[in-house]
Amino acid sequence: MIRLRQLQALNYVLSSRTMTAASELFGVTQPAMSRLIMQLEEEVGCQLLRRDRGRVRLTEEGVRFYEKAEEVLSSMRELGSVAESLRRDPKGEVRIISIYGLVNSLIPTAIASFSEAHPKIRITIDVLNRARLEEVIHERQFDIALATLPVKSPPSLTIETLGALPAICVVPAKHPLARKKVIQASDLVGIPFISARRETLLRQRVDDVFERLGITRVMQFECHNTEVMCQLVGAGLGLSIVHPFVRNPVDETYVIRAFEPSIMMEYAMFRQPRDEITNACELMAGHIKAETRYLSALSSRKLRKR
Repeated sequence: MIRLRQLQALNYVLSSRTMTAASELFGVTQPAMSRLIMQLEEEVGCQLLRRDRGRVRLTEEGVRFYEKAEEVLSSMRELGSVAESLRRDPKGEVRIISIYGLVNSLIPTAIASFSEAHPKIRITIDVLNRARLEEVIHERQFDIALATLPVKSPPSLTIETLGALPAICVVPAKHPLARKKVIQASDLVGIPFISARRETLLRQRVDDVFERLGITRVMQFECHNTEVMCQLVGAGLGLSIVHPFVRNPVDETYVIRAFEPSIMMEYAMFRQPRDEITNACELMAGHIKAETRYLSALSSRKLRKR
């Protein structure tokens, strides 16, 4: 069977006129180039090239063969251009599902940079509680899912760990505890606490820490949305422990502090099996990973400076 690489080798030989020059341009040794031409001639069943005063020329049969070969090579170049265009300017839709803790800081920035580069791709976002998110993952009705581990999922899915970071404490800027570099669990005794909802993994892990230490908090507020939780803190209604992907407020109403004992949260991105991932999904995943790396580094720097 005639192979594309053999046709490409023939094209290089005719363009260069010598086997030596052609092999250098093609990135192979001269014997390897000669073998490709010989294999092609064996497949065709006749001699395609002859040497004439040190130059390589087509035989009469070679001329007739090369006319069709050029059409094939031209078609392959067009296909390559189409493929490159699809890579640079993909179309379609990316369906993202996420837990509440990531939707405020991580997803909007990643989507903004992605949409600027690929404005023709439509994006849908669903923010789900943990139980519903696991259901949708099992139903495989998504392109990208963002969650804290562990998550029950089909083994065929593509899973990438985005990193593990400690949850952070959010403190009103004018609160006495804002002067501390690290907030201890014991510091929150008797202080109103703004908590995540009961069904979230963050809430479960925070509650476990305080129950293990025998520390009672004033559980006055409960909320799904990390951004709203931070706004409540900024309004002076209490302190909170939230996911680490939090940006400093423009109005400087609250500050971010490390919390001890540390509550580690491991984040992951779920996608379809590798042979089913669309190009648009792959590109979106790249933006999410880049933004995750940036926010992780930013969070680490902010906590080290305190």
